[in-house]
Amino acid sequence: MKKKILGAMLVAGMLGLGACGDGEVKMVESESFAETEVSVERADVSVAESVAETESLSITETELDQVDTYEAFLKNEALMYEHFVEGATDGDVGYSLSAIMDRFKETYYGMQDAPVVEYAYIDCGNDGVTELAVRFTGMGIYAPEDDSSVIYVIKEIDGQLELCYSYETWARSETRLNQHGYVTSGGSNGASNYGFSAGYIDGAGKWNYLYYMEEEADINQLTMNEQLKNLPVVAANKSYDGVIYVATTTFEEMVSQEAYLNTERFYAYYVDGAEGDVYTDSVYKEIFDEAGVKFYLPEEIDSMILEKELSLGITEEIKNAPDISWEKLSE
Repeated sequence: MKKKILGAMLVAGMLGLGACGDGEVKMVESESFAETEVSVERADVSVAESVAETESLSITETELDQVDTYEAFLKNEALMYEHFVEGATDGDVGYSLSAIMDRFKETYYGMQDAPVVEYAYIDCGNDGVTELAVRFTGMGIYAPEDDSSVIYVIKEIDGQLELCYSYETWARSETRLNQHGYVTSGGSNGASNYGFSAGYIDGAGKWNYLYYMEEEADINQLTMNEQLKNLPVVAANKSYDGVIYVATTTFEEMVSQEAYLNTERFYAYYVDGAEGDVYTDSVYKEIFDEAGVKFYLPEEIDSMILEKELSLGITEEIKNAPDISWEKLSE
């Protein structure tokens, strides 16, 4: 069913990992995929005829330009770092492409074979500076051979590659990244509940959380919700047409239990199958008023989202940029 509460604010599209930086170089080499030779084809970016050979995988010791640095990584000749990845064991450890795939084996137990690797050059923030997106498909997140994927967004700073953002896509969760770094995500939380969110990777490689919205189509499922538990009680004593969708929107990333408990929530509703104005002098408004739940009109929620987008520098051009066009990394 179409999600009406957002109007045109969201095209259904998660894990923000922070901005990029510098650090001491350490190297991780891989055995399993070390012998793999790959070639990179680029249609829109000019390619140097050759890549300088180096004795070390540390790209801070090379004179490659920005895009050639990405190409070196795709050829397994350069390292990616995780200086600003929350929970990373050691941000100063660098990972080659093959080492990353080896590490996936320790995390994704449903992965049967080496993942299919695809890449794309993108422009986060629409500032003319190129970033690299890499998609690994075949992770077996939901089930073996389910075509689930892990996507990395990598940015070069001062000759060193940093992981700035990563996310997963699988059977019950779809996330989309466009060519200017705008990210939308949506997935099922249960039979009657659907959640979706949006965020933005800016030109500096920084993840900016935009909002999360959750829709509940079965009002009786709200019995255990402390803020909304009176809604099903009041609704049970009312006669009304259609299905009431209750939408909860938050604008702060809930990265901890404390944040989850203290984050301000904004409630709205819409009704599928009702005629006329459902927000003024209606039984639906009575239900919310009598339940003591402050609600906002859908257009008010849209305005809040737009205000935050503008505060983050998200223009219509950034938000409506085309989806990524992936190129398969040839073996």
